[in-house]
Amino acid sequence: MTKSKVYLKKGDYDSSVIFVEETLNIFKENPFIPGERVLLYFDGNYDRKRDVSTYPDERFLKSIIENLLNLNVHLRIGVSVFEYLNENLKNLINSYPVEIVSFMNEGFVKFPHKKIKVGPERRGTEHIQRRILSKIYLPQSFNWANSIVAVSKIKLHPFLKFGGVVTGILSLTPSYTKIETFFYGNSLSIFGEALSELISILNEKFKLAFLDGVEVFEKDEIRGNKKELNSLIASKDLLSLDSVGSVLVGLKPSENQIFNSISIRGLGINKLNEIDIVGDNFVNLIKKIELPTKRKKSIFNKTNFYIDRNLCTDCEICLEVCPVSAIDLKTHTINNKKSITCFECYLRCPEGAIKIKE
Repeated sequence: MTKSKVYLKKGDYDSSVIFVEETLNIFKENPFIPGERVLLYFDGNYDRKRDVSTYPDERFLKSIIENLLNLNVHLRIGVSVFEYLNENLKNLINSYPVEIVSFMNEGFVKFPHKKIKVGPERRGTEHIQRRILSKIYLPQSFNWANSIVAVSKIKLHPFLKFGGVVTGILSLTPSYTKIETFFYGNSLSIFGEALSELISILNEKFKLAFLDGVEVFEKDEIRGNKKELNSLIASKDLLSLDSVGSVLVGLKPSENQIFNSISIRGLGINKLNEIDIVGDNFVNLIKKIELPTKRKKSIFNKTNFYIDRNLCTDCEICLEVCPVSAIDLKTHTINNKKSITCFECYLRCPEGAIKIKE
């Protein structure tokens, strides 16, 4: 049986430099080569009102960036919308000699679907997954990169229960792919199938993934109380990484429908007996965390927008890019209840007339 490897260490952000160094040594069978084009991306949200971020901590990212630069790779750092990061993260990334891209501004490339086998072969026949996503788009930086490094923070979500690097891959997609994927959110197993279509392509270039488990917000990923987990985790297998992370907050990977959908398609491992956990014993790091309860609320993190009439020229670009027709230019208003916060209008408006309500 081929086992997946996960590196788990008790630690805090001050010890993250050593953790990253050790991770690169543990996974040295596929080393980074000088000049290699590496795309480092991370996901999260930032609540301006509370000044709360679910992006990986800047100290952890600093450790990863500096270790990669020490290997003399050609590093590019990408996020969905760079302008929407909190100032600490912006200043950190801008302080390094790296390329910086916002995927939403950079543009996306269409990729063909891959055949995905479901379950073991039986009686000489294969069960192939039906197509879930109508189209698959990934950022131009995916084609540029020789390898990809992902970083996520452990998040608790009222719908998905657990958020990490697996759900974080949606930050690599345009808004219409996110919308189509989240459309299946009422069935988490089908949601996992949609993610599988993305992972089947992304797995070709994933070299390492890191999970920031030093702190977590109980109940909800951004509105709950902060709780210390004091754990840093790394792996080449996104699913194994999230599976170990979910155990630390008291969840069972085998009961996660998203994880099961990805596992049965051979795109990762979520069974603990098939994961080689090196470093610290995960049993000693499990914390009693108050988990989220499922509630009837939009799956999208809400941000309220408005139109500055003094700047608007009625060019109608916002009408063209809004996927849910939430904009009325006759009254110069945006229906924020209808909006899915895809940021398309905000990013595409040539006059900067669409603004965020503070």
